[in-house]
Amino acid sequence: EVAVTHSLDDRPGVVLPPILDHHVRHTVTDQTNILKDCGKDNICDTDLRITVSSTRKDILVGTPYDFIMNIEVRNAGEGAYEAMMTMEVPDEVDYIGFHKKSKDAQVSCTNDLGAVKCELGNPMEANETISIYLRLSVSRLSGMNDSISFVVQANSSNVEDQRTSFDNEAVLTLPVRAYANVGLRGVSIPEQVIVKMPRKQKTNGNDEDAAVTIPPPPRPQFTHIYEILSTGPSTIGKSELKVYFPVMSVEGQRFITLGNITVEGDGQCQVTRMLGLSEFNITSVQVEHLSATAPPVDDGHPVQLAHTRKRRQASKAGFREQLDCTAARCMLITCTLGTLKRNSIAIVRLSSFLTLDNHDVQRKIIERDIVSTGVFEVLEMPYHIQPVSMPLSYAQIVTPVNPEKPTATKKSVQTWVVVLSVMSGLLLLILAVLLLWKAGFFKRKYKQLMDYSGYLDDQDDDDDENEFIAFCKERWEQLVSGIMSCWDWMDTRITNFRDRYY
Repeated sequence: EVAVTHSLDDRPGVVLPPILDHHVRHTVTDQTNILKDCGKDNICDTDLRITVSSTRKDILVGTPYDFIMNIEVRNAGEGAYEAMMTMEVPDEVDYIGFHKKSKDAQVSCTNDLGAVKCELGNPMEANETISIYLRLSVSRLSGMNDSISFVVQANSSNVEDQRTSFDNEAVLTLPVRAYANVGLRGVSIPEQVIVKMPRKQKTNGNDEDAAVTIPPPPRPQFTHIYEILSTGPSTIGKSELKVYFPVMSVEGQRFITLGNITVEGDGQCQVTRMLGLSEFNITSVQVEHLSATAPPVDDGHPVQLAHTRKRRQASKAGFREQLDCTAARCMLITCTLGTLKRNSIAIVRLSSFLTLDNHDVQRKIIERDIVSTGVFEVLEMPYHIQPVSMPLSYAQIVTPVNPEKPTATKKSVQTWVVVLSVMSGLLLLILAVLLLWKAGFFKRKYKQLMDYSGYLDDQDDDDDENEFIAFCKERWEQLVSGIMSCWDWMDTRITNFRDRYY
């Protein structure tokens, strides 16, 4: 509809003002009808229907991954003009962008003062379906509410019947949870403890009674290191690491002395008390079972499992004593740790000294395995909502204790050993020559070549001479090879004899 109105110019200074004709209308109006695909009455009866869904079943506090929401709008009626989809962005949620199907080229979305508005087309044709994927960031969730809701609406400039307008709005509500994947792994430095045995060292004299016993170095030292890794996504407010460290035998003999205990990160440790055998109820089976259980994952991103060190098998020589909290009395060390954010690490180092009994050292029965057990548990999270069960992780550290292998010491060869070796070699050489002579090795078999005249031809003499030279050369090479073989055999025997008895 278009309207045109005219009037007089009332500006001053006009010499001869015009006069309006009172017999003519001052306003002229004209109307043009726009043809719509809305039936015979040219009135569009739209029926917009909206649904919203997500692949997520819940949202974890602190997750760094974007949240994808699928919105589907369908027009089950006639053409909808100026169709629009609107979603109010909740607090602590940020709009990042949208994605549409290639055929929905007319769709465009903008963020207008905390509300996402998407134009669906003008008009949105009848029986048309448009899918929109909104990408949202939920990394700012504070964990104060146990759920979050997204309200999405679809409308147009057409007036929709009240009987079909109930599905113009959809609500997606997802629970909010707090959880942190934790891992505990341990390592022994050094990987094994080598105990040096007492050895004897001779003085200047050759008398064996003049040997002096050198004692081994006192108290071999080793360190058990426990590393706690939080891969998130939620932040850990307070946690606790308990280490069960064997220090004393059941009979009361102390074989380990604890040294310094240090913590890298926010936390502190203290030695709590000595435990009895009945107070330790963690078995290696439980450690392996919990280590093999996968923790919950966030959005399809797997998390590394906690690494544990398994016990070494018994040595082939015999039984290895396993000194853990089931066979020895353990000291309980409790470490209280502070805030652990996503991908943060805390390290606990326990230095200790091995106390050896002199009787054990003399009998060389010090082969044993020192086994400590660590239990890491999350106590609380800095959120209003708390997980149903707190994360828990186990790890064991094994430090084998082995005696030092004896090393062969170099000694000077006695003079009589050298003389005996030379005489034995000459004797073997003579025996070899006699055996070769007895077997006819040195005998010459001449070829009898005589003609009917009773004498040898000159050419035959030359051939016999060459044959004799070749024969001698071959026998000489065989003789030298036999002598070298006998010498090698004799040298090997003498060396074995010397290593065995000297």
